[in-house]
Amino acid sequence: MIGRPLHVPALLLAGLALVGPPTAAGAATLDGALRTAARAGGVPHAQAAMVRDGAVVWAGATRGTRATDRFVIASVTKMVVATLVLRLAEDGALGLEDPVSRWVSGIPNGDRITVRMLLAHRSGLREYFGDPAIARALRDARHQWTRGEVIAAIRRGRPQFAPDARFAYRNANYVLLGEIAERAAGTGVEALLRRELAAPLGLGSLSFAVDAPAGGRLVGAPLLADVVGPVWTDGGIATDATDLARLTDALLGGRVLAAPTLAAMTAPGDDGYGLGTVIGSRRIGHDGVYGGFTAYAFGDVPTATTLVVLCDRDAPGDPAWRIAGALWRAAAGER
Repeated sequence: MIGRPLHVPALLLAGLALVGPPTAAGAATLDGALRTAARAGGVPHAQAAMVRDGAVVWAGATRGTRATDRFVIASVTKMVVATLVLRLAEDGALGLEDPVSRWVSGIPNGDRITVRMLLAHRSGLREYFGDPAIARALRDARHQWTRGEVIAAIRRGRPQFAPDARFAYRNANYVLLGEIAERAAGTGVEALLRRELAAPLGLGSLSFAVDAPAGGRLVGAPLLADVVGPVWTDGGIATDATDLARLTDALLGGRVLAAPTLAAMTAPGDDGYGLGTVIGSRRIGHDGVYGGFTAYAFGDVPTATTLVVLCDRDAPGDPAWRIAGALWRAAAGER
């Protein structure tokens, strides 16, 4: 399959009144909010960026953090992988109603679980972390992971409930989606990511690799082998905040998927989860926490503003969410 061009720019909702870029004083307020919130959370490195309709209106970082630094985005990867799967579906390379068994054999209930159910976390599969072999491997920082061994653990797991019976967030769903995407596209997920998203949108830092095409330091070293890489299509992408904000803005702004596909992706189920997206009362996106990293990537629908926050700390609480809250308040002029 040949990658197709991205869609013509368009707002997520017609007729939104966009707020202009912050003044110098406003940018200083955002800088201060970022640094204060990061310091309060004990975050060593943090980046944040705001984008409106394709334009970066503000980007900031804590002292000692470079603009080119890359952070693992953990489960925000799921939103990116879902986008790749949906682009493949638009091209006819796979179908959302395809049973998993068409692409990956031996998965429990694989003839009844569909690609759509994986995207929506409604497969009923058990999480792979509980598998004894995976648990042993996780204790070995030098273990050389393969997606095959993770899928083998998914095969060994007894389903927790019937397909499509209810929502249950499971990383196993997105490991399987990575395998399905590779088989449908006939290429690895890193090449697929570059072809479908990174290259067309000019996102040189967005990569499953430790070393991205655009370079940049990957913060948080030493990294464990289960944190970043193409095995982990449930959480293994790294990028900088500006590139992730541009991607999220393009996605929610209708420049990546056709309108009906985007509508399906962002339609909340009873659980408030779409197809790879978390849908709130006014914001749509995804967050992530894993391996010493937290990430926040959400678009605010009323203002057509995307905010991304990336941190190399995951406790206490969720530092990326706390920083994001401070930045939204600062952007709104709240104190």
